[in-house]
Amino acid sequence: MALYISANGGQSQGKIVATRPVDILHTILHTILDHKGATDAQTIRIRPETRRKLEVMARAESTTMTRLLDKAVDSYRRERFLEATNAAFAALRRNPRLWEQEQKERQEWDATLDDGMKDDA
Repeated sequence: MALYISANGGQSQGKIVATRPVDILHTILHTILDHKGATDAQTIRIRPETRRKLEVMARAESTTMTRLLDKAVDSYRRERFLEATNAAFAALRRNPRLWEQEQKERQEWDATLDDGMKDDA
């Protein structure tokens, strides 16, 4: 028993992607779950070497390339956000007047910690 995936999406000829029943089931389930909401899916072009890397990484994590790309884009978005935040604080620190205002505001907020209430933790 083997599951074949053809280049045009058919399942009659092409590359063998699984031979053990458990792997066949795994592949079918991931295919079904990946295409859930496929009407929202978009096609993007990537280099063949990038696709190979995605395939290897997805296989190693027992996930799909779609889920792996989602995680990668979210991780990159967070990284860029933190870089921008760090750059903004660096610029703030280079301006003595604005940095002093920031420090004063932090001291005002620190006063809220002495509200006499117990921690929830």
